[in-house]
Amino acid sequence: MVLLLTLKTMNCKDTKCKSCFKNFNINQFEIETVEREYNPDLLKFLCLQTEYEGFYNHCKMLNIDMPEQVCENNDSFNQAVYNALYNIEIINANLECPLCGLLYEIRERIFIV
Repeated sequence: MVLLLTLKTMNCKDTKCKSCFKNFNINQFEIETVEREYNPDLLKFLCLQTEYEGFYNHCKMLNIDMPEQVCENNDSFNQAVYNALYNIEIINANLECPLCGLLYEIRERIFIV
């Protein structure tokens, strides 16, 4: 299973490249919504203030509606973030490193490196 949350923890495998997956472009994608029970505790450990721009850009690439800015202590904002992070699965996609151009694939929910 590949979630947007997964992408924030990875880096480009090209040793000369310093890019991380939060900067990657997502192309030719197929996503699926899987309903999971809302658990606000899972959002407590995210640093949305510092990482929101990359997250927001990935949501835009995947046609997921998100507010442009962080809205702290706002339940509807938290639910939208939770939905994007935990309920949207990337089934198939191409990820492209913006620095070195290396391509990565997600096929049938499996990240291929």
